[in-house]
Amino acid sequence: MKAWLGALALSAAVTGCPSNDGQDPPNDQFYRPIAAAIGGDGNWLFVANSNFDLRYNGGTVVAVDLARVRARAVEAAAGQPGNNCRPDATRSGAVVCPSGDFIRAEVTRKINPFAVDLAYAQYPNHQRLYVVVRGDGSLTWFDVDNAGSLNCGASAAGGACDDAHRVGVDPAQSPAGVRLPPDPSALAVDPARGWVVVTHQNVDPNLARASLFRDTAALAGATASARPVMLNTVGNLALGLSGVALLPRGDASDPTRSTFVSTSRAAATLTFLQAYPGNAALADGQPFLYQSAAVPLVGLSTGANNRSVAFDPTPGANRAFVVSRAPEALLVVRLDPANPTQVVINDAIPIPAGPSRLTVERDTSSGRTLVYVASYDARRLSVVDPDAHRVIAQEFTNRGPHTVLRDPRAPFLYVLDFLDDSLEVIDLRPTVDGGAANVNYLHRVLTLGASAR
Repeated sequence: MKAWLGALALSAAVTGCPSNDGQDPPNDQFYRPIAAAIGGDGNWLFVANSNFDLRYNGGTVVAVDLARVRARAVEAAAGQPGNNCRPDATRSGAVVCPSGDFIRAEVTRKINPFAVDLAYAQYPNHQRLYVVVRGDGSLTWFDVDNAGSLNCGASAAGGACDDAHRVGVDPAQSPAGVRLPPDPSALAVDPARGWVVVTHQNVDPNLARASLFRDTAALAGATASARPVMLNTVGNLALGLSGVALLPRGDASDPTRSTFVSTSRAAATLTFLQAYPGNAALADGQPFLYQSAAVPLVGLSTGANNRSVAFDPTPGANRAFVVSRAPEALLVVRLDPANPTQVVINDAIPIPAGPSRLTVERDTSSGRTLVYVASYDARRLSVVDPDAHRVIAQEFTNRGPHTVLRDPRAPFLYVLDFLDDSLEVIDLRPTVDGGAANVNYLHRVLTLGASAR
């Protein structure tokens, strides 16, 4: 499966277009969902459908109504399946419902195939959604709002985003005359300054492996015409850059600079990237991205197949969590607050096979930091307590769990299943099954759009 996807991704990078020219994608379904973000005042889940198997002539971005999802999940947990739903044959007490009852189909927008990542940013006067699309080598961007609308220049449901909302495809769009390099793998946003950083997993030493955009929507007084601009690309980095995240603090010597940290699938390294805003006093007005440090990860079997990275949101924690496939573990990385590029691996907590992405939260009720990890191959969702050095709960999922998100307003996790074209809702409230000794801390209560398993 992974080899097939890799070959397909390479084909996409070379051809830049889908092989299915006829069948339009549906407006109210998930199909090979690859990434998601919560926005619109916390009431909308925006999902990028990648179309990796080329069923259709493009991918889509859809808006899922979380108010409806939460209400149905509460009903399902109480034993009320609701209209149009059926019992879930793979999970006692859970229900399966059609995705069309929860996706706002009239705002669905079409993008090119092979989306790889998605991010949301709240600016003073704008809400923006960014999708990295491998098929056309673009950063496709949307204006969104609290009603779940998606604006990318399309005039109707299922309409394609226009060229003005696809950045990185034309060197003429960039003041530096650059375009997005091949094999984009992930993106991260600094909403305070409008930086958008894209990493690339190519292993060709002649190709750039990180790219910088700046969205003028983040600037004071930005108007409706504000849009992202591609500024530069960076080469001579670790091969196979994978996940990327914003370091949640300013650089100690220059708080105007933003630092991003990237993992690698091909090198036992954490790559630190800084976005430099320019300095008018030095007649240096052109922002750019550069590598500020490359830190080796030592003490592991290889340490050379790392995926997602996220930071502990606890104030003063100064640590990161890295999903590794060599070994298959959650790495707990301690950072020196005086010099964040000095890192030490404190722990490697075993997790099920094929971990892909993670999310981290500070549980205010217990005071614990919890890490949720989706394991694609093993079909497991794991909850890790890094301070207890162990996995404290697991849930069996549908096929290909790839992305996991924590609901900011309800005790639910959302898991995107790449192979089953579905969205799972996991209830985090403890339930008792057969006595006080059998407490379940994870329980799937609702699945939207599951295909046959």
